[in-house]
Amino acid sequence: MAATSPESYVPSTCPVDLLFDLDVSLTSEENVGEGVPSPDSYVSGMPWVPSAAGICTVCMEKFGAGRGAKRMPCCHVYHDTCILTWLAQDRSCPLCRHPITF
Repeated sequence: MAATSPESYVPSTCPVDLLFDLDVSLTSEENVGEGVPSPDSYVSGMPWVPSAAGICTVCMEKFGAGRGAKRMPCCHVYHDTCILTWLAQDRSCPLCRHPITF
């Protein structure tokens, strides 16, 4: 049964319910856009790697021909679109958490 007001809400102890509550909380409209935006000039100034080996640890896909990558200051490499999306929300490397300062 759904709670009718925030004051009457009692958190569940069921793990599935807790995960659902967390998902609702993280995807609510109140939380949209709260990430720390990354300046476009910083992202566009990151070194371009035309042919990287291995996989992008953001999307877990191989680097392919024709799809370039960006190198972070910590030397980790990601697809350009993946790291642009990541840096729009977080100012650190997705793999080693090296802080990015602007």
